Amino acid sequence: MPLATTRTAFLADLLNELSVFPLAACDFAIRLCPCEGVLTLTVEFLEEDGGGEFVKTYDGDRWVDNDPTVDGEDSESSGLWTPLIPHDVSEIDPGDEDAFSDQVDATLEAHAALIDLFTTLVASGWQVTVQHGAAEDGTPQITLRADAPELDHDRAYTAVRAMRLPTGFSRVEATYKQGAGDGTESWGFPHEQVSAVTRSGTIQTIRLKDMFTFALCSSATWTLTPDLDAPIQRHTSGSSMKTSIVTQPPIKQAPTQDEIDERRRAVDQWATSNDFTSPVHPAMPANVQRALDALDSGNAGYYLLDFTNGDCYLGQSISIADRLKGHRSTHKDIRGIRLRPDIEAGSIVNPLRHLLDHEATLIHSVQQAGLPARNKAQMTYAIGDDSSLDDIFRKNGTTSAAWLADPIGVNAHKQIAHSPNQSRRSLTAAEDDYRVWLKRTGEHADTVRSLLRTYMERCLPLPRHTEYQHWVLSSPRNTPYFRTLSNLSIRNTEAFRTMIDKDKHLRGMLHVNGVELLGESMSDDALIRFMRQHPGVCVTETDFQEAGPFNLMLWAPDLTSIDDLLDDTAVTRAAATAALHLMKKGKMGKNKNSHNPVLVNAILRTTGQ
Repeated sequence: MPLATTRTAFLADLLNELSVFPLAACDFAIRLCPCEGVLTLTVEFLEEDGGGEFVKTYDGDRWVDNDPTVDGEDSESSGLWTPLIPHDVSEIDPGDEDAFSDQVDATLEAHAALIDLFTTLVASGWQVTVQHGAAEDGTPQITLRADAPELDHDRAYTAVRAMRLPTGFSRVEATYKQGAGDGTESWGFPHEQVSAVTRSGTIQTIRLKDMFTFALCSSATWTLTPDLDAPIQRHTSGSSMKTSIVTQPPIKQAPTQDEIDERRRAVDQWATSNDFTSPVHPAMPANVQRALDALDSGNAGYYLLDFTNGDCYLGQSISIADRLKGHRSTHKDIRGIRLRPDIEAGSIVNPLRHLLDHEATLIHSVQQAGLPARNKAQMTYAIGDDSSLDDIFRKNGTTSAAWLADPIGVNAHKQIAHSPNQSRRSLTAAEDDYRVWLKRTGEHADTVRSLLRTYMERCLPLPRHTEYQHWVLSSPRNTPYFRTLSNLSIRNTEAFRTMIDKDKHLRGMLHVNGVELLGESMSDDALIRFMRQHPGVCVTETDFQEAGPFNLMLWAPDLTSIDDLLDDTAVTRAAATAALHLMKKGKMGKNKNSHNPVLVNAILRTTGQ
């Protein structure tokens, strides 16, 4: 899942029309070029389309000069190449401006993969040629050829080494064709790959996502907005971990009446703007059912609980009234409940999946509004305390807030010796798994143990005391299809995974809080700055829903890249925050059965943990 951000890092991205170029019914070459302090974008139409060119210039504030107008024989009304236009919008009235706008929007949406590659290459300085045609079997296709620009040499070298790309490749060739996507009518790049061509003519296929990462992290500075790059603040250079920007003040056990009133006003405002009913008082199942019957929209949907201290809780159910019974058995301070029935949920085959997806969106909105929500799943910000975790901090003479403020310092204090209670049989199995792990890891065993120890010391709350209850480290005896070597999980979320390829190459993934890493706006310029600080590292949104909407996965292509990430104080800050917030959501579930305490002991035995 690609990361969607706001605010551009590349000057060419300020050209809104750039994304339409590869959809046009003409062949052309496009290049971005600095000349005497001025940046120009030149589009040259190939001879079969009549030739000619136009130029746009960036004046330091905006792009000026000619607006592109592309006409083609196949689609006189829109300029779009006919095979690309989705069937449901292919027939429109040429004079209907709204229909034309809808057609363009639908075509843009249908070919996001093509647009992403094209705009990334152009914006990062590659000279791109686009040609339309057909494969030998007559299947429509578009070919792209991109010639490398002046690159940032050091970053390009690091990225090539880390991602094991062909050395000295100077050209990229890609084919975008019908039938290469998810269905016969959908479009895509075959096998999600492109071809990298070296100066000597050697051709090697590389993953599409690796091409994105390489282009973004190695682009020359003249393609970027001014002052984008910044140095890494490193632990090994004496820099301290940054202060968290997502911490929230502890919720008082007994808020004042003014504070309660303020909370209720905020909840009421959010509920009204999100189509929830007025509160049902008192919150009794019979009252809720009568309210649902009056709305005549079914029993399934979403609800918002109001508590006597001003807190709220957002949930979903196929039967809201029945779900309230469970809440009343565990919460004695429910004051009222607001309703938002979902008619669609009552008429589809899998209503739960539908409700969960929409519930996640609503929880994200609750979180962004800063409401005092008691939700745990889907929440990024740590609100309240998990009692078992709070007890662990208290027994060690500290608090979760103190740990979050100084994870390394608190972890460095001598802790009471602790090991999880496991049977002799379990320990024997763990010893066998550890021997397999050593054999698989080979000469890299010391390095991998060191990286895991660094993560635990800098990012994991009181590792020896939260082990097994709140986190586990597994080392699967048989290599799974995603090539896991070891996997440190917090609850149901993978926090730090190492992987080993079939050729024994090692790489890894680190789970971090995106707001801590990229700032509250999670802007495009912050993302690109990070990628340029860590050439070769790919950033995606997390697949683990428990982690909430603002969490990211950093994919490190080799062990050196992992070490570099864990030396970056911004990364360890983001990883530590993510780890604590996940632990606050409760203890480990059945995943704890995969824990390997022998591997953990081998990692931490040389420390005071």
